[in-house]
Amino acid sequence: MPWLFILIIVVVLLIVIAILVLSGLSYIERQEMYWLSQNGTLVQAHIHALYPLQPTAPQRAQNEAEELSSAPESPDVPETLASDAPPAPSMRQIIVAEWTDPLTEKTYVFRSHPLDQPPAPYQENDFISVRIDPVRPQRYTFEAELNTYLQKHSFRPGD
Repeated sequence: MPWLFILIIVVVLLIVIAILVLSGLSYIERQEMYWLSQNGTLVQAHIHALYPLQPTAPQRAQNEAEELSSAPESPDVPETLASDAPPAPSMRQIIVAEWTDPLTEKTYVFRSHPLDQPPAPYQENDFISVRIDPVRPQRYTFEAELNTYLQKHSFRPGD
């Protein structure tokens, strides 16, 4: 029986360590986003490619449920006009953009996290705002990601 007690303690310790690591990573990301929002340089990057992502199984089920709930209940009910129809579910996408530093003429490639924006606002060969670290342009965030992040997380310096 002592081995069972030791096993339980080890599992609990592993769970606690995992929670601490995830909390630490979240804290670091929050501080980096805050720093970039205050000190980053805004540049206009050229959109090189858009990569749509397939919705996950729960998202597909939710999209199907939304489609079924918006369907007419009886054949006597006229079909809704296109303007009355619920908006189509947004497609997640990853944006790949390039920016060339005018001083060093070095080209940087920026990849976004999956964005929940509809594909219409972003098209290849357009420009998108990216906030970069002026000293290390490898540290960056897309302005759309930053705005979404700042809206979702209320944080103050030092939080």
